[in-house]
Amino acid sequence: MKQLLLAVFVAGSSMTQAQFLLPRAGATFSWVQFDDPSLTQTEKQGFTFGLGYNFKISNRISVQPEFNFIQKGFSSSETYTVYPYGGGYYDENVKRKQGMNYLQLPLLGKVTLGNKIKVFLNAGPALGFGLSGKGSYSYNTEGVDGLGDPISANVNIDYKVIFKEAPLGYEGEDAYIKERIDVSAQFGLGISLFDKVILETRYGHSISSFNTYPKMQHRLWQITIGVPIRF
Repeated sequence: MKQLLLAVFVAGSSMTQAQFLLPRAGATFSWVQFDDPSLTQTEKQGFTFGLGYNFKISNRISVQPEFNFIQKGFSSSETYTVYPYGGGYYDENVKRKQGMNYLQLPLLGKVTLGNKIKVFLNAGPALGFGLSGKGSYSYNTEGVDGLGDPISANVNIDYKVIFKEAPLGYEGEDAYIKERIDVSAQFGLGISLFDKVILETRYGHSISSFNTYPKMQHRLWQITIGVPIRF
């Protein structure tokens, strides 16, 4: 009986030592996969922060659910020259930047190798819930008309991103996104330094689309730092 109680105590003590909370924060670099690959995009920078809970299944394998705030979005730019009928020309430049804020719930399986300095791989699904966002749109044109007179125009618009169906007949500037739920797969690689600091690079690949026509899916890299809290 004493041996059984001792075994239960040791197992419970090992389980306690094999779990930790992981506050984490870092930067995001996101873009959008369009149906039309000709649209020129650059990555939009943002940030993420959240909390993970890691518990071991075996010596090398663990599971880590997380609760994160994360920013996604895109930045695009198009420049072209138009030669209208009647002569003249004008250069057009169109820029757009849009950020979207999500609450995200990843569930990751994790494989760790090493002792004092540990390298790990993780992967798993994530469920995101759209909160809000904002964007900007600019249109600039310069050139000359058919008589050689200069022409120019500038339009700059700031707008909100709203996660719900647009009101019937809405013609305003705000972007309404009907699809609030974002389903993605995540793949990460990281290093744990003496169980004190955890550095990670993670890629997120959305499976669902937040826009139907054209089809638009999130793509994202995040670089984070975390400090495990053991209990």
